[in-house]
Amino acid sequence: MQNEAKDGSFSPCGRRWRAYASRMRGRTGESHSERPTGDTAAGLARPLIRPLRGHLLPQGEKGIWMIGAVAALLATPAFAHTGHGASGGFAHPFTGSDHLLAMVAVGLWAGLALKRAWFVWPAAFAGFMLLGFGWATAGGAFPAAETVILASVVALGLAAGFDLKLPTVAGAAAVALFGAAHGYAHGLEHSGDAVSFAAGFVVATIMLHLAGLGLAAALLKIKGRFLVRAAGFGVAAAGLVLAVAA
Repeated sequence: MQNEAKDGSFSPCGRRWRAYASRMRGRTGESHSERPTGDTAAGLARPLIRPLRGHLLPQGEKGIWMIGAVAALLATPAFAHTGHGASGGFAHPFTGSDHLLAMVAVGLWAGLALKRAWFVWPAAFAGFMLLGFGWATAGGAFPAAETVILASVVALGLAAGFDLKLPTVAGAAAVALFGAAHGYAHGLEHSGDAVSFAAGFVVATIMLHLAGLGLAAALLKIKGRFLVRAAGFGVAAAGLVLAVAA
């Protein structure tokens, strides 16, 4: 009895501690001595963290796109400057509102309309953009390229705004035409080495596509399709302003 009294087994604190340890053993099948203190603390903190998951902490593919969008936005002020070669190519999509809006709109529309094939339309845009760039540097002609570029901003914005459903191949064809026009404009305005310039604007284009995909994923998570469609209409309205000002 004296030994038990000394170790606190019969004190109020001792009884509460033994009851807590018993509950822990009942839940996990392990003795309290086998579980490190950190695990117990994590178990107590988990109910506080759980409500944040899926709301403030990005997870899965949507989390990846959200991170991609943030990365693209953070990179913009760092690289959006004029220059030659790769740096000039990277800056070019950011310094032209028509390029920036169209590339983000591709991501918005793909994030809204496509599921597993989300990458097809961005890939079609980037691939045909390179072809348009090569055609321009070779001296080829692309009638009304600037008109097609402005039309791409409005059309892609409206496609996202109206939640337009197209077969993946048909959507890729439309996006490819717009990408070729944007690439042709890059080719006419490039400076320095053409290969490094092309590498720069392809990286920037991919980042802007990811930004659009990330924005679509984030808005879908917050308010369903409504906010993504609203963003699409916003892009289309900006395109109309650019067209009127041109």
